[in-house]
Amino acid sequence: EPLPLTAPACSKYPTPEEAAAYEYTPMELQTVRSWTGSHIIGTPDVVRQGLLDLVADTGADELMITTNLHSPNARIQSYQLVAEVMEMSAPRDAVSLSQ
Repeated sequence: EPLPLTAPACSKYPTPEEAAAYEYTPMELQTVRSWTGSHIIGTPDVVRQGLLDLVADTGADELMITTNLHSPNARIQSYQLVAEVMEMSAPRDAVSLSQ
């Protein structure tokens, strides 16, 4: 089955197992690389420095963070990790989707 690169098919994230098993065509690889070239991925120190560099390079006074993970709880955890590494406090009403 081809990689869903257009809406609405691309709005559903594959499981980690599905993503790891997928065999990309050369065109799909090129498309994915064009989409992910500006992503900041890595250890807490790498992410912090990448975000600080982005702000310095662009002069932005605000960043919008997105995390594309299959699990809703993993997405929440990812946002919490970014908040921690950037020394931000989490919103008081933040809740786990498992509750």
